[in-house]
Amino acid sequence: MKKLVAITISLLAALSLGILIGLQLPTVQDTAIVPQNVTEKPVFDLTAFTSKKTVHKSALSPFYENTVRMKLPAVMIDGTGIMTTALLKITEGEGNIFFNFNNVLISPDTEQSIRNAINVASDVTGVSTGNLDFYFTLSNINASMLEGSSAGAAFCIAVISALENKSLNHDVILTGSLNHDGTIGLVSGIKEKAIIARKTGAKLFLVPYGLSKELNFTEEEYCHKYGDFDFCQNEYTPYWVDYSKEAGIEIKEIKTI
Repeated sequence: MKKLVAITISLLAALSLGILIGLQLPTVQDTAIVPQNVTEKPVFDLTAFTSKKTVHKSALSPFYENTVRMKLPAVMIDGTGIMTTALLKITEGEGNIFFNFNNVLISPDTEQSIRNAINVASDVTGVSTGNLDFYFTLSNINASMLEGSSAGAAFCIAVISALENKSLNHDVILTGSLNHDGTIGLVSGIKEKAIIARKTGAKLFLVPYGLSKELNFTEEEYCHKYGDFDFCQNEYTPYWVDYSKEAGIEIKEIKTI
């Protein structure tokens, strides 16, 4: 009987000791939900992807507007080169674009080239144009309709000049269409535009890459006698026309704005 009581007491003591030890040990669940040295993830910042800045009054010239005047070469339907004058005025507004071309119709491609020029200028300068209005005026236009995109690059330079309040070098004339990424695209009438640029006082004419020269061919008839028969054929010899020499003005090729 004494042995049975002793065994029972020993079992109860061992059980109590096990329970006490178990209460002191951490469980797997406890260690899983209490990580060490964890920092809270920062809130996602949308402004990190906004590289453009909004133009405020202090960024514009006095009276809160900028005006730029520049010359634009063009070619008439009869192939004659003319020099027009473009006036751009930028004021605070709502992102509108206004045209005043003296009752001259403007083709959709010309209008789109101007809108594209504003977008590229915004990318180049980092200036948001959503709170600005643009007023484009052209003078010396002897035509019923203005078409083509050859002034796109020049319009872009004018917008950049106005946004950054910088002066233009009027000794330099530019022609070239403008791609969405700021590269300069093809135009025609390089020779005629170069000539009118020189006549109006320009010292340097900028043209799209690869267009300062033109590949032409001379044609000559070659005849050879085969027995009683004369065989003749036209032969063509290639040569380059240097527009700089033809127009008498320095010409440089450009690839981008």
